[in-house]
Amino acid sequence: MNKASRLLTLFFISISLYGNSQILSYVAANFAVNSGFEFGSVELKTNEIASTGLFENEYEYISVGASTFKLGVGFQYIFGPRLSYGWELNGGLGVKSKNTYDYYLGVGPNGASTYEVIEKLDFVGLSYNMEVAFLGDLEDDFAVMAAGELGIQGSRFVSVFDDYEGTLGNDLYTSTITGHSNAIDNEILHTMFSAFLKLGVATQYMVTDNLYFYGGLKYAFVFSYSDNDHVKRNNWLDLDLGIRIIMY
Repeated sequence: MNKASRLLTLFFISISLYGNSQILSYVAANFAVNSGFEFGSVELKTNEIASTGLFENEYEYISVGASTFKLGVGFQYIFGPRLSYGWELNGGLGVKSKNTYDYYLGVGPNGASTYEVIEKLDFVGLSYNMEVAFLGDLEDDFAVMAAGELGIQGSRFVSVFDDYEGTLGNDLYTSTITGHSNAIDNEILHTMFSAFLKLGVATQYMVTDNLYFYGGLKYAFVFSYSDNDHVKRNNWLDLDLGIRIIMY
């Protein structure tokens, strides 16, 4: 454990001791299997100029819905009845959506038309999470916790065309979406890196002596970028549903 992790551990143990005024006699751990959904969107760069900056043009972005089903595993370490922290590795498979965009022939208003694309967002991520119980007890039948999570994600936004060559593959046509170019086998792939902070509430309920059902609702604040700046993630709402198996 590095110095930063030790300081974080001591800080949150201090919070637990202050709120509970009990000496922590042992450390428990649980293995978690987590599933859920991320309800969010991505920003797609257009070729419409929003404003002219000092050195370069600034382009408009449009928001497109991008929900993802996720599944993950992790460990949670329990420091007495109030505090726990741990980590989680998870992956997400995007829910496909059909989106409609404009393209232009460049010959007056009659040259405008639309095309449809099937798009989705997939990801893999690693996060460090902390929970502080403010109702109930982490070692008892039921608890409600303030929950926080700090992590990173690598993701890809995939656009699949029915017939790219028949529309945007024709040099006469221009899409409003900057990233809809150079498809390979009717598919365009954009990769992104994201760092996020999630804040929310969670709850767990004991089913047997060593098994808990778990649920959580968090809001994710995200910073993301792609190598070509064509796509970036927006903040999202995170729903967790899973089980926790106590291991001592």
